Amino acid sequence: MAFADLRPETIGNHDGSDGLMLKDLPGLMIEDGKIVFTKIPTMVVARPTLSKARHKYFTFLGSEGCTYLKEYSEERIRLGEKLTPDSPLIAHERPRTGTKRFAQTRKITHLIRKCMRKAGVYKRPYVLRAYAETQLIIAESKGKISHPYLQFIAGHKGDVEARYSTNKGRLPPDMIEDMRKCYRQFP
Repeated sequence: MAFADLRPETIGNHDGSDGLMLKDLPGLMIEDGKIVFTKIPTMVVARPTLSKARHKYFTFLGSEGCTYLKEYSEERIRLGEKLTPDSPLIAHERPRTGTKRFAQTRKITHLIRKCMRKAGVYKRPYVLRAYAETQLIIAESKGKISHPYLQFIAGHKGDVEARYSTNKGRLPPDMIEDMRKCYRQFP
């Protein structure tokens, strides 16, 4: 959430029927029990069913987030889980007790809250999304990212300008790479 500016409902929805899957990170590959990223920052695609506004958008996950995700996923593999492109991005804390394929939003936030408490942070997990958006706004104020890019990465519909640039459907590859370059520059 702090790195990709995702809502917890995107990671795992309220009833555990949908959530991010490994294939929603097109730059993530599973090779011989290892996680490999073809590009960093890597793209994270939020399907319309996971988007609050019910539209497809993408954001990025930078090098630090990719490192955490790689270590987490490889630990799952070491524990015997067979990861495929359709595997949930975040697994149940206790895999054998999970009745739904995906972790529910409340379980996702519970897991995040638990980690935050261990680190001595006594805030709500949503503060991580606020942190990510604040970093994007700071990057915009320094001229490192445009407002339409910021709106798109945050999953917002955006203003009129965005309607004719980033939200008109399929983005050209050069625009995606420019967004990736801009994202790479913000802290």
